[in-house]
Amino acid sequence: MDKHKQIQIINKLLDQCGDCPLRYRQDGHPDKVHGHCALYHEMRKVGKPLWAEKHRDKYVKLVISSDEYMELRNIGFNDEEIAFEKGVSTSTIRRWKQKNGIRVGRSKYKSKIDKIDYEELVKEGLRPSQIQKRLGVSRGQLELFRHANGYKLDGLRKPLSSDKEILQAIIDKKSNWWIQKYLHAGAKRVNRIAREHGIAR
Repeated sequence: MDKHKQIQIINKLLDQCGDCPLRYRQDGHPDKVHGHCALYHEMRKVGKPLWAEKHRDKYVKLVISSDEYMELRNIGFNDEEIAFEKGVSTSTIRRWKQKNGIRVGRSKYKSKIDKIDYEELVKEGLRPSQIQKRLGVSRGQLELFRHANGYKLDGLRKPLSSDKEILQAIIDKKSNWWIQKYLHAGAKRVNRIAREHGIAR
């Protein structure tokens, strides 16, 4: 049914309410106040699709089977990474597990990656999947580690810029985003250099 037609039907039903003394009552739940009225039930029936259309983008339903969940866990995904993949919150994953009676113990993977170990494996020419197995970490952990520590896709670190280059960028009034992207310097380092030279950021 067309949205405008639905609204017209509701307006006509409201007109039929006329001088009903309960029409403007708001001292309780509508179902309790107007539950005896046939017009009210008709309005609810017509209005339900309108409410659903208005709120359909607000909620994202989790679509995952128990087998798929366990498969992702076995690959090395944790709940946070699974939630990100499925476009839901971690609390949605937690509630889904409780509802389906799924209990998963601690991950078999390490919680931290050592930079020296990682760089030695890169020098050996190992691919990310091989490094993941050798370090005993999940795929998600390895990607987060690489991103956080400034490693490029080839596994090598981005060259660090000198303080002099960063200072020149500060003097040229480059943004922190620009400095981070092109000079590979974090905000803390940029702010420290700016403070040392008496430049307000």
